[in-house]
Amino acid sequence: LQREREEQEQASKAAEKKVVLEVPIDVNGETMRLGLREGDDSSSASDFFCRSLNLGDQDYAICVSSVQPLIDAKIRDFMAQQQQQQQQAQSGPPLFEIPIQIGDRLLPMAFTLGENPADTTIRFCDAQWGFISTVLQSYEEGGAITKDLCANTLFSTVSKMLDEMLASEEGIALTDREKLFSIEVELTPEQEGIASRQLSLNVFPGQTAEAAVSAFLNQNGIGDEAKGALMDMVANRLASI
Repeated sequence: LQREREEQEQASKAAEKKVVLEVPIDVNGETMRLGLREGDDSSSASDFFCRSLNLGDQDYAICVSSVQPLIDAKIRDFMAQQQQQQQQAQSGPPLFEIPIQIGDRLLPMAFTLGENPADTTIRFCDAQWGFISTVLQSYEEGGAITKDLCANTLFSTVSKMLDEMLASEEGIALTDREKLFSIEVELTPEQEGIASRQLSLNVFPGQTAEAAVSAFLNQNGIGDEAKGALMDMVANRLASI
């Protein structure tokens, strides 16, 4: 009776807290949703969930050992997504969002104006790593499953999508509206008979000279030979504002 009263009190207190995320758990072919509330940890949440199933001691132990890692992974994903949102709020307005197919799910990847697509891809892999690592494990045989593998796999796709978006009418209009200033750059190829390229190096609020130039070089497939001179140009403009 004492244990039942304690469990009832625990359930009553838990019900008063706000559910911040849900964890889908398969129980004998049926999907049940474990609600994680403010202040919950994986140990107490898995204990509460497994006890609610009225299992014997052996099945209870198996339940906890299976459920707790699922909760830990969900909490890690949630915290990474919160960090990603904070970073996006600090770095500037999102340019657009695209759905990335990972396994059987579409996961949103948000781009920020002036951001290096390599950084975007790494941030996405960090935020979604709990799910992505499971999917990669089912495809990759013999190799190490790391976040670098995730970023390297997605980078070319992300860069292509970003280039297409920036070249669209929507992308051009948004860039013109949000940029702090731009510097026109003429690239003259060493090989004769090839026309020079006229490009705009856009600088957005909050960017450093190095961040703006790195993004420009990466987006246009340009090596680092001109990086120092371009950084000086951007730094001088920033200093005059």
